[in-house]
Amino acid sequence: MSDSGDISDMDDIDVYQIHAGDGDGAGILFDFNGQRIYLSVLPSSSSRLDRRDQCNSELLEDRIIHLLGRVTITEDMEEYEAILDEVLELILEAGRATLREAASRNASACEPNEQDLHSLLYPLTITLGLKTISGKASIDPIPASETYTDLEPTRDRGMEQDFDIDTSLPQYSPKDVIVLETFVRGSGSTVSQVLAEGREMICRAQKDGLLDPTLENELVALQKIRDACQSGQSRSPMHVPQLLGYVRHDGTGNIIGMLRDWVSGRSLSKIDLAATAAERRQKWALQIRQTVEQLHGIDVVWGDGKASNVIVDDEDQTWLIDFGGGWTEGWVDEGLAGTVDGDEQAVQKILDFLGVDKGRRVSMPTMTCL
Repeated sequence: MSDSGDISDMDDIDVYQIHAGDGDGAGILFDFNGQRIYLSVLPSSSSRLDRRDQCNSELLEDRIIHLLGRVTITEDMEEYEAILDEVLELILEAGRATLREAASRNASACEPNEQDLHSLLYPLTITLGLKTISGKASIDPIPASETYTDLEPTRDRGMEQDFDIDTSLPQYSPKDVIVLETFVRGSGSTVSQVLAEGREMICRAQKDGLLDPTLENELVALQKIRDACQSGQSRSPMHVPQLLGYVRHDGTGNIIGMLRDWVSGRSLSKIDLAATAAERRQKWALQIRQTVEQLHGIDVVWGDGKASNVIVDDEDQTWLIDFGGGWTEGWVDEGLAGTVDGDEQAVQKILDFLGVDKGRRVSMPTMTCL
């Protein structure tokens, strides 16, 4: 959202999701001064949205529905931000006082000392509706059952068929996973350092579960790596954090997260390489190249290979992280994303970043899969 004076000077607003159809209504999920709110907008009885996607109604709800419909289809970021700013201004004009009251009421409650994963993924959400009555638009509370979109996750075990669940691994309720630090937080997703049964781990979770391809990709990859290690398919050190467990939604039973080893160290991208000895950089380069070759040997692609997805641990060993897929400009070409060639391109970029002799080899001790 751009820095609109009417919006950002007074209130803190972060939009997470937008739902819109063919003029049948719309919904917007956002944080307002720290409070999660879902605002539903249903068309007025006099709505006249024609097939040319033009809004002829002067009622506010029809205007907002029209604009949110445009937001969901535009591919122009500047247009997206401009439309979204207009929508937020219209919403604030209709119900700023209601939104502030809801946020302040929540802020007055005592904050818990610890936050569990369930609270992070599914924060308390106030459901509101916008409606024009007697020519005046207002925002008022509505039951969760009357929202434009069902906010509760639905049961879908079919998404789990792409890989075999390792029944020897523990499965946790998100309420039993304590969040220590959040590194990434997006639209219903998070990557966090967590504590479960007294053990620190990394958790990637998505409120919609395996409908999110990044969670599915990471789970499938780590499951293959675990299987290869247990079967003896990989005899050299596999410098990839191991899968440690799953997180299941209490109500639906869907897998909504995965837990893996926590690697204490620093991202390669944050290390002062100019002050790092050539022998260390060469060792890291060999470990990275060796690990990528091992991954390809078990039909696993790293995907988003780059320096920030390499961790150098406290014992000076490198670890590859993030198997969720995608690509980063400057490291992997978009056309090579998710391929072996893309990984090889990323490795070459990392070797350049390290400033090492690509033709040189450093001997490594023989180890079993970590």
